[in-house]
Amino acid sequence: MVRHLRRTLLEGDPQVNHLGRPVRFEEVRLEGAGSGAGSVVILFRAFDRPGCLFGRREDAVGPHEPWRDPQRDASEGWADMVWISLMEDLETPPALPKGCEPGATTWV
Repeated sequence: MVRHLRRTLLEGDPQVNHLGRPVRFEEVRLEGAGSGAGSVVILFRAFDRPGCLFGRREDAVGPHEPWRDPQRDASEGWADMVWISLMEDLETPPALPKGCEPGATTWV
């Protein structure tokens, strides 16, 4: 899942905008995998607020899908759902909090 999100957000051209301006993704990582499934963390900045670091945390493993296509990798399917949800949230006002603390991550 993390590999798929990295390819999409860091190596690809995701074309995500916040208020008509591009969003720059900086990091995709797995946290807490030793204590269970863990979480995927996505860090990014909005073009109009480069001093603010925003973050999104999602479960690393999606819900069980009994109808899932056996030919499709389940982790890539969940990664696509995380990506689509994030994209929709960023492109729909108000999207990002107005305030941020320098040097800290503002979670959305």
